Amino acid sequence: MRFSVLRWLLPFVTAAWHIAALLGCYRRFVFDEAEGRVYGLADDVYISACFGRSLFSGAGFVWYAGAPRVEGISNPLWSVLIGALHTLPGYSLDRLGALVIALNAVLLVIASWLFWSTIERARPAAPLGKAAALGVVLLPAAVGADYWCAEGFEIALLAVLCLGMVHVALGPNLERASVALAIVFALGVATRMDFVLSAVPGLVLYGLRRPGARNLARCFGLAVLLVASLLVARYAYYGEWLPNTYFLKATNWPLEARLPRGRLQNAALLPLLPLPLLALLVPISRRWLLREAPHALAGWLGFALTVLYSTYVGGDAWRSFGGYDRHTAIGGLLLIWSACAVIAALAHRPPLAALACALALPIAFWPLYAENGAARVRDALFQETLGARSLEREWIRYGKAFREIARPGARIALCPAGAVVYFSERGGVDLLGKVDPFVARLPVSPRKPPNNACWRDAPGHNKEDDVAVFELRKPEFSRYRPPPEVAPLYTKVKYKGFQFFQRK
Repeated sequence: MRFSVLRWLLPFVTAAWHIAALLGCYRRFVFDEAEGRVYGLADDVYISACFGRSLFSGAGFVWYAGAPRVEGISNPLWSVLIGALHTLPGYSLDRLGALVIALNAVLLVIASWLFWSTIERARPAAPLGKAAALGVVLLPAAVGADYWCAEGFEIALLAVLCLGMVHVALGPNLERASVALAIVFALGVATRMDFVLSAVPGLVLYGLRRPGARNLARCFGLAVLLVASLLVARYAYYGEWLPNTYFLKATNWPLEARLPRGRLQNAALLPLLPLPLLALLVPISRRWLLREAPHALAGWLGFALTVLYSTYVGGDAWRSFGGYDRHTAIGGLLLIWSACAVIAALAHRPPLAALACALALPIAFWPLYAENGAARVRDALFQETLGARSLEREWIRYGKAFREIARPGARIALCPAGAVVYFSERGGVDLLGKVDPFVARLPVSPRKPPNNACWRDAPGHNKEDDVAVFELRKPEFSRYRPPPEVAPLYTKVKYKGFQFFQRK
């Protein structure tokens, strides 16, 4: 049985689950204030929103109007899309979160269709009923991706681009696919530079179809041209070949200090990496995998690369959810896709398909239970009285208060560089360095330095020198008590219960 009824039913069920999980996880960002309901987002997403808002307001692709040209984001294309939301009729500061979640819902619908269409293209003659049943059962294992979408991040866009590359690679026209692959690849790199890892399954599958030297050269040449154009444009505008966030997170941090943290973050995922290698050691399964299910191996390779990358960079600054952080969320989707691809390839052999199902279920759900995350997932999806995210709520309120006491053009020194600047529509001085090249190039501090307000042991948060930043940037306000060396230059101000330090 080919897709027939399943062709439309499966994407619908898959999309319905992902949207339900998206909305369930998003409830924490919705809260009521005296002036009305606020639909919030994670603080980092508001940094992207600041860049997008500045772009569409004509101020340039910068943090705020008048800010120096520093690329303090890791997701330029996502920032542009969020910026475009500012032009919609229903936009307001308090409604941006609802617009971003609606955009992510649309992208999840597209990703759900691509998930099943790629499996159908990989095994066009297979009876996909068992693979379909397995895929529906495995949906909760991908809740980590839905969670990060609910935070407002670009995971759904990356899923569309990643599965889109697989869809194109398995298409009938190899010549057109070479051009389409290069374009989608460039869009992925414009979204996040580490998309090159998520693009591996599509590129491998295209290469396995032996498209010929001419098509490979066309694909490679166009991809290099497009990505080189992005790099040249970045250098021409920012004066840097790489984003400032790269220098913040990936430089002046010794590998021997970084790896232990990355291994700890991905402790639930690392044991899954050798499983296909064990299968390849058995001659019968090796021959079958290489002949019947190379697409499954390609998907697993994408999963493995994202896990290894997350480990290499020291993990994520945010706690993982459902077993996956922001680096590995797409890898988790690829792991489930690979499992469904194996079942589809075994669909003609029910006993083997049943065995594969029995193996796939614990593998897919292992990351969720290995870190005791099942209760957290259950609460996020089903708890009726789920409290609002207190930190984002406080930062949004603080930003609104800052807008009322500060004139346009005033800058405030702070650690959470997103919501405060976004809602205040004022400037900022980033003590953690995401939007400050001086801090981004500092060496990592193995422990909290004295007189620093923000430091914590996490990637992107472990470089700080408040004294130097205050002397260099001279912010008009500070959210925290300035270090003793410059404290006499500031006076304490209280407004609406919030504390500010204003430069005299």
